[in-house]
Amino acid sequence: FGFMTTVTLGLLLPAISSELRLSPSQEGLLASAVAWGAMALAIPVSLWASRYRPKQLTTVALMLGTLLLMVQGWAPAFVPLLIGRFGFGVAFLVREPARAILVQQWIPRRQIIIVSSASNVLYGLLVGGGLLLTPYILSGMGNNWRLVFYLFGGVSMAITMLWIRLGREKPTDQGARQDPPWEPRLLVSVLRYRDVWATG
Repeated sequence: FGFMTTVTLGLLLPAISSELRLSPSQEGLLASAVAWGAMALAIPVSLWASRYRPKQLTTVALMLGTLLLMVQGWAPAFVPLLIGRFGFGVAFLVREPARAILVQQWIPRRQIIIVSSASNVLYGLLVGGGLLLTPYILSGMGNNWRLVFYLFGGVSMAITMLWIRLGREKPTDQGARQDPPWEPRLLVSVLRYRDVWATG
């Protein structure tokens, strides 16, 4: 759903641009702000976020993402909208370490490929469905892009409530995991693997 709210901005951009009188460069900044937020802070945020329990981390990230969708709907000018988009990218990024830990906790190693494939199917359904339906939603809301963001925020709030109710961490017998402290040389050693570059 986070990806869907990110990529559908292009469909809302003519209405946003018309109301806020954006230049083409401002439109480009808005469209790329989520990616810039993720790219600029991917490594430090992931390292920081991986220290926290995945259930709580995901809950906070979902709540923050919901709030930032509402900020985007409220934004009276370009700068608050840009900050909302950039922050949404960071909130989206914060969930990734938790997702990786939860997959390791719950999914047997041999089935991780199947889970990854199922995630790709869901990605296609949500993003493709979002791109297909957003013009109809926008039209049904009188071309009011703010209402579309509020709708996205409402759906995000429902997802957050479901996560709070249903999300679980798997108890482990090992107790609290003691990870070694992060050092810059660990990142350098990871980047030496050819597979990292080929996959990227």
